[in-house]
Amino acid sequence: MDEFWRLKEVAESPLFGKPEGKSLLNANKDILTIVLENNTPNNWNIDFIVNAAWDLAMNRDEFSLVAPAALSRDAVILAALRESVVLYAVPVAGCAKIPKYEYIWEVDEVIQDRASMFVQTYNDLFDDYLLPSPVYGNAEIYWNASGSSTIIGRCVRIGYDDSVQPTMHYHWAIEHGDNDDLVVKEFWDSQVWSTSQYREKLGIWEVDRRRF
Repeated sequence: MDEFWRLKEVAESPLFGKPEGKSLLNANKDILTIVLENNTPNNWNIDFIVNAAWDLAMNRDEFSLVAPAALSRDAVILAALRESVVLYAVPVAGCAKIPKYEYIWEVDEVIQDRASMFVQTYNDLFDDYLLPSPVYGNAEIYWNASGSSTIIGRCVRIGYDDSVQPTMHYHWAIEHGDNDDLVVKEFWDSQVWSTSQYREKLGIWEVDRRRF
């Protein structure tokens, strides 16, 4: 509708900063938003924010309504003009900043080649969810998927001895070791243990393994 596109043109104009998000009608990120996002709530106080906003405004070409308020270095003006555009601005959650990590890819070439063959074959069979290629560019994805919470307590029977009665089943199970690292425990039992049973023994909740 023409009316909607006119509304979007006005609401997302540089008068209010830069549109943030991919919604039908986005809120805007201005200098004050950026200052709050770049600093944890421990640094949020009037003097710090006013000075940081002034410094940022001096180094940007933003001309939103908040920008000249920031350049005035006056808290009253900054508060008044930000209130004027509050319906168009992105509110900032006062949570701790997430640190940026460097992910280092150190994978044996033979392992990477075999993994690539596995991923390609999997993706050929199942096109509804494609696995990422095991390459340097996807190091972060594979790191995030490697959390111990997804494998702790997994238990598998890998053999059995039917020369005795009752038949004894040989299992491997993943637990936390003495230093909280992951270790494999082996055990025999006349019953076959599942991951659900072993996790219940360890006192941890079962997870939906289909996600991993």
